[in-house]
Amino acid sequence: MNKEAILAANDLEVVKVPTPEWGGEQHVFIRVMTAAERDGYESSMFDRDGEKRTLNLKNIRARLAVLVLCDEQGKRLFDNDGAGLLGGKSSVVLDRIYEAARKVNALDENATKEMAKN
Repeated sequence: MNKEAILAANDLEVVKVPTPEWGGEQHVFIRVMTAAERDGYESSMFDRDGEKRTLNLKNIRARLAVLVLCDEQGKRLFDNDGAGLLGGKSSVVLDRIYEAARKVNALDENATKEMAKN
């Protein structure tokens, strides 16, 4: 493969997640994060105080949701500041989106443990 082929590849899979609680079409779309988005998300999982790092779980579901919620073509619906707004929505729905996003982005418990270790 060459540079052009790599950059032209559509590798941000889009999947449907049911959201009957929100009405409308009764589903939303989520997508795979870009590498830069994932790096930002992973770094936001920790607060630093000098050499000490602590796990930051505040609004974790909404912080991930803003990165993955998209239209059918994969265009993001929210910018990073949207987490505050989404944090006020149903925890049941956001948990469903969060779990689907973890799965499609290969964010399993082992990946989180590895981040904490590093």
